[in-house]
Amino acid sequence: MTRPVRPSTGSGGVSENEELAPIKRVTAMVGLSKTTVYRMIAEGAFPRPVMVGRRALWPVSRIHAWARQQVEADPDERFDQAA
Repeated sequence: MTRPVRPSTGSGGVSENEELAPIKRVTAMVGLSKTTVYRMIAEGAFPRPVMVGRRALWPVSRIHAWARQQVEADPDERFDQAA
């Protein structure tokens, strides 16, 4: 079982109009399991969520930026972080 990761508590530079996604949508967007996403957050390899009340939500623009980085990364390094 993975240790929970504390999401950031500040606004983290999120604009008022930023679309926010729950973990279920994030995992569907990136094709990774919830456990893998949280492990990668703990390793500093995936964007941290922001807290809205008691909910951890991800700015969609950060997930898109992370995905772009994966596509643009060296093919030999691209999936090392997710393995």
